[in-house]
Amino acid sequence: MILYTSDSNARRDRKAIICYAVVAGICGILSFVYEQFSHGVSSPFMVLLGLIPLIGGAGVLGMMRLVRIPPLGRLSFNAYNSAIAAFTVGSALRGIFDIAGTGSSYMCVFAFAGAGLLVVAGATMVFDDARCLRSTVKGSRS
Repeated sequence: MILYTSDSNARRDRKAIICYAVVAGICGILSFVYEQFSHGVSSPFMVLLGLIPLIGGAGVLGMMRLVRIPPLGRLSFNAYNSAIAAFTVGSALRGIFDIAGTGSSYMCVFAFAGAGLLVVAGATMVFDDARCLRSTVKGSRS
């Protein structure tokens, strides 16, 4: 059984899950209202906008708590949140541009930024776990 090293990380994760759920609701409302005034034009990026923070944010953090994966370190947590934010903003802008009938060559920046931040979050999570395991093994040998 893995115990949380501090209760503050558990509270931080709980607050993040609630925030992601609220952001998903706001994105759903924004998407619905924007679709109502789009004169019959729709975009899958706008229709599915709320799923990014719901599944990618609240879903992943909730599953990590259910499976008892230790909480993310500060750098991993911040990089992961920034990745979800980049994907959400990128999807919203892409949806708005699709509905408006225009585009931008800078839209790929959000996808690359989100992917890069996910890689940073994963790498720092792995290195942080390896460092914790090394310090535990060193402590048990003495």
